[in-house]
Amino acid sequence: MFGFLVSRKNDGLDIQRAYRRLDKERKVIICLTDEDLIAMLQMDADGEDATSYVQNLYRTFIDKS
Repeated sequence: MFGFLVSRKNDGLDIQRAYRRLDKERKVIICLTDEDLIAMLQMDADGEDATSYVQNLYRTFIDKS
């Protein structure tokens, strides 16, 4: 299962909660901030595919978990 947690700012607690949930339930939760959403919208406006942005976040999440 895969999900997104969207918050205004990343205070670190969101990521810690997401990691604990991943360990307990074998689910993946990617934390997105306003800056992430803005970057993805900018990529879309520039004709780029924002999927690569999410893929990089996913890889980072898995590497840190």
